[in-house]
Amino acid sequence: MTPPDRPPRRLRRGPLRTFLFTVVAVVLIFAAAEGVLRAMDLGINWGDELRRNRLFYANFTKDGGTFDEHIVLGAKVYPPAPGNYRVDKEPEPKQPGEVLILCLGDSCTWGVEVDADKVYCALTADILREQFPDRKIRSVNLGRPGYTSFQGKELFERVGPELKPDFVTFHFGPNDGSDAPIRSDVEWDAVPLWALKLHRDLYEHLRIYRIYCNMNTDFLRWRVKHPTKDGLDTPYRPRVTQDEFFENLRTIKTEAGNWGGQVLVIPSVGFNFGEVFRNPYFLNYEPEPTDVPAYRLFRQAQKQENRFLDSVHPNESGHRLLAAALAGIIADRLNAENSEKAKEAG
Repeated sequence: MTPPDRPPRRLRRGPLRTFLFTVVAVVLIFAAAEGVLRAMDLGINWGDELRRNRLFYANFTKDGGTFDEHIVLGAKVYPPAPGNYRVDKEPEPKQPGEVLILCLGDSCTWGVEVDADKVYCALTADILREQFPDRKIRSVNLGRPGYTSFQGKELFERVGPELKPDFVTFHFGPNDGSDAPIRSDVEWDAVPLWALKLHRDLYEHLRIYRIYCNMNTDFLRWRVKHPTKDGLDTPYRPRVTQDEFFENLRTIKTEAGNWGGQVLVIPSVGFNFGEVFRNPYFLNYEPEPTDVPAYRLFRQAQKQENRFLDSVHPNESGHRLLAAALAGIIADRLNAENSEKAKEAG
């Protein structure tokens, strides 16, 4: 029997060769595109207003662009150390007899263009030390620019049980309602660590990947289906929804209650067109007696003196206003404790 003819070697290797050529071609195309983008120094202005009715969320620029890590790299929570927050050293647990105030918040708590010892967190402790010279009072500022209530909740769950603060301030809002074109904070938190690390590495090193992240895929899918219609806005997605915002607040209150800590809410306010306004998340909020009446305070004080650095951040005078209100609330609590102790002693 004559054995069947074997196919030529070049035909047997044809599919593999085609696959390899395809891979090499794709790599070369991407490498060439990456080289062009680097030569152009093409960046993305993530700090601009993001657009939902365009193929790309943010505008491109040739000066490197602006960067918002919380939007493009995920809702990262930094450890409580100098450089990450306005602290001189890693916070220590509360000492016996000490009154510890822990301030959670965003850039309004950090204190944009305000010295660290002039922000409301530090000033509150200064005022209380004058009123209670026999008490050891310490404040810790764990506010960070860009933070949302989700990040504040995550941070507090890590450091709260160890520090056991007597008072916790909650001052969030502007970043919670900001646009999240890639993922919301909760969605970022659900990404596996290996995938999150891969995403961050790719974004840091590849310009072409940054363009991919800037692409509005929802709008692209809509445009493919409706090529002749006018563009429609794709659904808005906040970093933290209003329901999630108040759930984060409840979680912090529950956690602090485990050791008798009290949460003091500072409702977020802003200033624009000559008027003080409430953050949208607080429009229907029912305040607690121990909340800082920020809207009323700023609305009244703004008539005599400007208390804002811009439309969101308080200036040094605004921080003094918040500190005075916070110190008054905490002083009432400390005076009540002293009265109870005096009754028990008597």
